[in-house]
Amino acid sequence: MYNALKDMPGVEFISLDVTSCKKPDGTQDWDAETPLVLEACGGHLDAVFGSEPSYADYFSKAYPEAEYVMIDVDRNTVPISGTMIRNMSEEERKKWII
Repeated sequence: MYNALKDMPGVEFISLDVTSCKKPDGTQDWDAETPLVLEACGGHLDAVFGSEPSYADYFSKAYPEAEYVMIDVDRNTVPISGTMIRNMSEEERKKWII
């Protein structure tokens, strides 16, 4: 996805280490991630991009000023999910992230 969007005007990619943002059961703690994302983006987001329709409710609460833009919902361009990437080893993850 990076290669598809990197040359678009106004698009900036920021990579955050959220490995410490886990709930006791080991799942990702989005509420812990939200302030990190906002801080990295200067406190404001115009849009949040994702491929999961089920994330729309969360994003509308976490980033109320941002439009949730769903892309590649069928995973035709990038055949992997963020959850799959987070569950990879560091070496495997390098193939998929910026």
